Amino acid sequence: MSVLQVQDLHTYYGNSYVLQGVSLEVEQGTVIAILGRNGVGKTTLIRSISGHTPCRQGHIFFQGKEISHMPSYFIARQGIGLVPQGRRVFPSLTVKETFQISARGATEHGWTEEKVLKVFPRLGERWNQRAGKLSGGEQQMLAIARALLGNPRLLLLDEPTEGLAPLLARDLGSIIQQIKAEGLSIVLVEQNLTFALALADYAYVMSKGRIVHQAPAANILLDAEVKARYLGV
Repeated sequence: MSVLQVQDLHTYYGNSYVLQGVSLEVEQGTVIAILGRNGVGKTTLIRSISGHTPCRQGHIFFQGKEISHMPSYFIARQGIGLVPQGRRVFPSLTVKETFQISARGATEHGWTEEKVLKVFPRLGERWNQRAGKLSGGEQQMLAIARALLGNPRLLLLDEPTEGLAPLLARDLGSIIQQIKAEGLSIVLVEQNLTFALALADYAYVMSKGRIVHQAPAANILLDAEVKARYLGV
């Protein structure tokens, strides 16, 4: 069953035509990778889905309901969690305070504070520390935890390994696998090709604002032509 459907999306920044007819689909419980070089529209796609940069044309359906021109706060309340590029945690808030302002609508099997801390035990060790004093890896954990506490059905991850050491990126990959095992659907924008394709079930490759190739993640990993032409590998 599809959780998200994006149909013929066209998005602009002023007069700059960024997304030029993008379509994709995310099925329940899958990880979808959005791949491509810098500047091809990957983050704009995430921002259009989350309502921060609304499309001018096209349709976005989440769990069968159109959200194309809904405000971002409404989209979040429908069950779409966003982990933005650059983490964007509130530096003056402690980990505890960030958890408190993020928690919403936890059900018996949802993401409670206790459950999130089992996935991110390090955040429990930093409970009373301000987010601005955390390491880059800890801030990324906090950004993901913040999104999970909203109990989303779909998680949007924009460049989660950016600025992380390889060991921290590996740990983050294990965490995303745990989250996926809970049945959460994930859209992953990532420059680290090996990281993204190891986690993803299916991948879309973007170039100049369009989807130019799509295939199961394992197929793209073996496709030397696509990697050389569109991914710079």
